[in-house]
Amino acid sequence: MNVKDYVNKLEHQVADWFKKVPHLPLSGQQWLGENIWWLTILGAIAASIAVIVSASTFFSILSFLAAPATYYSYLVVAPYTSWSAVTALISLILLAVTALALWSR
Repeated sequence: MNVKDYVNKLEHQVADWFKKVPHLPLSGQQWLGENIWWLTILGAIAASIAVIVSASTFFSILSFLAAPATYYSYLVVAPYTSWSAVTALISLILLAVTALALWSR
């Protein structure tokens, strides 16, 4: 059995699974087809705003990590670790890639 036959069999199996799933009515499918570019623009704008907010959050985390060690700063800085900065940076990068992908279409 070659790869093409395996993929064809898999496609038919997945099609059988989705046959029972309810679908949008034809008018809804047509509306989505005609207005998908508006939805893409709205998604791109929302993703761009999210990139700005995420960048602000990332720089806030970095500033908290660089805060001088006093009693009161410990209460603020304690929840933030270097992993917070790493995960915020990864999230920011992935969100920026998503926003660029939406804007490029």
